[in-house]
Amino acid sequence: MHTSICIIGPLLVAATLLASSQGAPVNDTEHFATVGPDNNFRLGCQTFWPAIFNQWEILELGTGAPAIYGSSLPANTTGPQLVRGYLDTAVTNNLNVMRIWAQTVGFNRAPFQTSPGVYNENIFRGLDYALDQARQRNIKAGCIHA
Repeated sequence: MHTSICIIGPLLVAATLLASSQGAPVNDTEHFATVGPDNNFRLGCQTFWPAIFNQWEILELGTGAPAIYGSSLPANTTGPQLVRGYLDTAVTNNLNVMRIWAQTVGFNRAPFQTSPGVYNENIFRGLDYALDQARQRNIKAGCIHA
C-alpha cells in the first residue's frame, strides 16, 4: 500500500480519494509527500525535511482586504504585496511548508459558503492567490479547515 500525505490542499485529497476509489493508481509525488522506507518524508526521490510556518490571515490578504484582524495594513502596502512579502521572508528563512487556516479570521469573517449552494468567490480567489504565490516559491501548503 502506498502511503501519501497531502500537503497541498483539500481538493487534491478529494481527487486522490476519488481516483483511489475508482481503482486508478495514485502516484503524485509532485504534490504529495510519501513516507520512505527510512520513515522520512520524500518528494519524488529526494528526502523532504518540512520546516512549517503558520498563516491565519492570508486569505483576507490574498483578496486585497484593506485590513487584517484588529489592525490595518502597513502604509502603502496592499494585501497581495504582504502575501508576497511573507512568503519571501519564509523562503529567506528556509521555511518550506505553510499551514493555512482555511477560514477567515477578520474582515467581516467572510465565509467560503454564504448559504447552501452559494459560495463567496472572493475568498476562493484569495486562497487561490496565496496557493499560487506559495507554489511559485516552492512552498508546499496544507489547508486547515476548522
